Amino acid sequence: MKRSLSQVLVSVSLMLVASMAFAEVPIETGIIDAFATLKVSTYVIVFLSALIGAGVYTYRHKKILKFDRLLGLVTTLILTIVLYQGAASQILDETAKVCWVMTDANDQLISPCAQGRESLANLIGLKSLYITISPRQILDTGIAEPIGPIAIKFMIYFSVLLSSLGLCTLFQWLSKKFFIYR
Repeated sequence: MKRSLSQVLVSVSLMLVASMAFAEVPIETGIIDAFATLKVSTYVIVFLSALIGAGVYTYRHKKILKFDRLLGLVTTLILTIVLYQGAASQILDETAKVCWVMTDANDQLISPCAQGRESLANLIGLKSLYITISPRQILDTGIAEPIGPIAIKFMIYFSVLLSSLGLCTLFQWLSKKFFIYR
């Protein structure tokens, strides 16, 4: 039985993927990777939610229905929150979920947890702005004092909602400018 080159390549790549799935990954790397994956997913969620919200606006505006802009923005907000919560619950495993409540600076996982949380909170630069306004102290362990989980969650949700509303407003303007009156 002859196999084509593409069949051989597919089978080899499947074996490599399967072997990588069972590879041992340090817990610190897993935490950082989980938050990085959630950050990329959040960008996609914000874009898609804003696009769908702008689609609702365009449809309602073409049909001359009331509250077209408002319903587009509300659709964007609801989709953003629901999709972000769904993605966060699926992407962050139990170890990364522990990071949301971790505040002890002497814990061995505080460094990857703080790095992952703060990277996610810097979606549109709010964490950088916060650090600029309120510099952090360097701890005895050599890392900067981590920002509290409540402040991080506030930064994340504010960033996600503000960016999705801003992007939806931009898409609404583009829709009105280029699609509605054509």
